Amino acid sequence: NLISKSENLNTFIKNLGNLKINSKGKENLNKLIKTLKEIERLEIPEAIDIILNSGYKKYLTKKYKDDAERLEDIESLKEISLSYSSLSDFLSEASLQEHVKGEKTSSCQTVILSTIHQAKGLEWKIVFIIGVSDGHFPHPSSMYDIMALEEERRIFYVAVTRAKEDLYITYYTRDFYRYFSSEKSIFIEEILPSYYEEWNFE
Repeated sequence: NLISKSENLNTFIKNLGNLKINSKGKENLNKLIKTLKEIERLEIPEAIDIILNSGYKKYLTKKYKDDAERLEDIESLKEISLSYSSLSDFLSEASLQEHVKGEKTSSCQTVILSTIHQAKGLEWKIVFIIGVSDGHFPHPSSMYDIMALEEERRIFYVAVTRAKEDLYITYYTRDFYRYFSSEKSIFIEEILPSYYEEWNFE
């Protein structure tokens, strides 16, 4: 009730004096407030790192078996956030996004943006997998770890099997954040040429 009655963080802090809570609860609330006030001044990626390091990463590890995949999703979220000029714009856009769901639960014509992990178990008629480039997918760190590379290959398999009819796999030759040119991923190279049609938009 206290949160719903507070217009902003400052109002919430003022109303804390009226809250009956034990010392441990107050200590945890003060830690939360300190974190929230700290991230107000930061860029979105840095703010996400603060939240992770304040205890959320430990929570993921303890609560979920797929904690590594969830952390990868958060890293993707950090990259997406770079295209927004402010936290308010980012949150406003995020709040407008419909929760990821398959076609059997959606009758309208929409474009659904999803991570591969979120798409597990779902299918669509048409699927685009973007950024399947060397140095991006698979992740560079997995290239020297056979187990990690196999896990990335399994994730790629999950992605390509989400399409019921048409599948488009895209890769870029130039990256805004890198100064060197890029090539298609080894995962594309591993697909037999007879299985796909290649288009070049350079």
